[in-house]
Formats: sequence, structure tokens, C-alpha cells
Amino acid sequence: AAGPGLLHPALIAARPGSGLGRIVPASGDQYPHSSLSVTAFKSYLACPYRFWLNHVMKLRDLDDKALELDAARFGTMVHAVLERFGNEAELRDCADKDQIRRYLGGFLDEYIQQQFGDNARRTVAIQASLARRRLEAFAPRHAERVQEGWTTVAIEHSVGREDHKVALDVPGGGFYVHGRIDRVDVHEDGRLAVLDYKTSSKVPDADHRKGPRNAKSWVNLQLPLYRRLASTIDVPHSSVVTGYALLPRDPTRAGFHEAQWDAAELEEADELAIHVATSVRRGLFWPPSSKPPMYSDALAGICQEGTLNAQAVVTSSESEGGAS
Repeated sequence: AAGPGLLHPALIAARPGSGLGRIVPASGDQYPHSSLSVTAFKSYLACPYRFWLNHVMKLRDLDDKALELDAARFGTMVHAVLERFGNEAELRDCADKDQIRRYLGGFLDEYIQQQFGDNARRTVAIQASLARRRLEAFAPRHAERVQEGWTTVAIEHSVGREDHKVALDVPGGGFYVHGRIDRVDVHEDGRLAVLDYKTSSKVPDADHRKGPRNAKSWVNLQLPLYRRLASTIDVPHSSVVTGYALLPRDPTRAGFHEAQWDAAELEEADELAIHVATSVRRGLFWPPSSKPPMYSDALAGICQEGTLNAQAVVTSSESEGGAS
């Protein structure tokens, strides 16, 4: 971390604003790639300015003092176990919930041993036991899915940044989307399901759209973009569905939740994805969101959140930098 009065190295060449020196995007700042990740769309929709700080200026929060697993690391642990399970062909097609439960527990034990050895702090051990409960609740749901006619055909299906396989129709062309799908299932009737594992309890619509029932706005484009990435999956299918596989704190909510958006809603999501990509290509990174996104504490100082003498956000062309 930078010392008192020092600017983060990534911002040395950035142009400060007036007054207290708010750092604002310059007109020459450009996103350095020709492809956006699925998660980056959500980042831009939450706050274009923070997108600039993260994805253009490459600011990162460094912390080597963690004594327990934060939400991201907890999710990584659960994902790692499920990935190991999914890569075992005989297991992933198993409909025996007890056998699934035993193997998931064993894979979790191996992960803890590999990552922390015999010296794991008690807090980590407690978190591992919480993860075990979630995996145990998920086991019968997976068994039921197999019985319903679903077969897992891919785990961690990846479309890389440089693959240039999924194009977005932005002005000038040559712009793409990339990402990684946790799990791909195919049903006996020809449906292809692209799924994301979640350790939260939010079902797809609650995680993707906000607002009144009849006037919701898209705030996350993950699953609609997964539909686009599905074109790279070389498995015969008749249609594509998307959804979440939930492993939440509440075991009664564990299981598979398919997204239920209609054609008009999905078209709206596609149009917004193109708008975001176009804005990123044009370098529109200002102004910041009026309400800080969740889990953005690492950037709070730069964004002057909660500062008594914070400089007012100016949206004129003079101060918009890359947004002009």
C-alpha cells in the first residue's frame, strides 16, 4: 500500500481533478483489451468509474494478513470441491445421494489438507465444517437431477480473452466476450443447461434485475452472456437454458434454479451488453455511481466516500476525461 501522501503507482500518470485532487479518467484512457469478461459487465453497470480504477488502471487490494476465509475464498473452496467432483465421470452421473455426500466430504478434506496442512486455524476449520453442511445439502439435489435425466458434460468450460469466439455487435466490430462456465448439463430431451455455482441464496432473477416488479432493470448480465458463450460448447442440443446451482447457508434452498426470463427480457439484456461494450470501447468511465457498489471498500478512499470535504462530482465535459 502507498504511504501517507503518496499516490498509488498505477495512478502516477493519471490526471487529478481540481480542488482536493479527485482522480478522474483522462481522454486518452482506454480499456486495453478487445474482449470483456462476463463479470466485468456487472462491474461497469455498478460504477463506470470503479471499472476504470480496476480494469484500466489495474488497482488491486493487497492483504496478506487474512486469518480466515473471506466470502471469496470460501466460495473458491466450495467451487474447488465441486470441480473435483465434476471431473470424476463416474461420480457426476451418480444418483446415490449418500455416495455423493461421502465423496464431496472427502474432496473437501483433501482440499483443506492441501491448502492449509495440519496448521489450519480454528476459524478455517469451522468454515470448512460450514462448507461441509452446504455440500451435504447439495448432494441429494444433484442425485435428483441425475434421476431427472440430466448429464454433466463439461466442468469449467472456458472461453479465453484471446479466443475471439463470441463477438458483440458493437460499432467498429472486433469486440468480444469471454468467461468461464462452472458446469454444463444436457438433458435427455435436448436442453443444454449452462450453470453457475453460488454459495449465496439469490435465485437468478433476484441477482440479475432490480426495481419494481413491472419495471426491473438489469444490473448483472452473467446468465444472458452465458447463453452467448454456450455457442462454443460442442455438444448436440436443441435449446439453451441457464441457471444457478445454489449451495447457500439455508439447506432448504440448496439445488438448481433455472432462469425464467422471456424473449423480450433477454433481448433487453443483449442490448444492454452491447451498450456496455460500446461505452467501454469509447472510454466512458465517468461519473462514478452515486451509490457505492457493495464490497467496494478497497476503493473508498480514492472515490472519496464518506469524506467530509470530498470534492463534488463534476459531470461537465471538462472534467469527464474519457467520458467526453
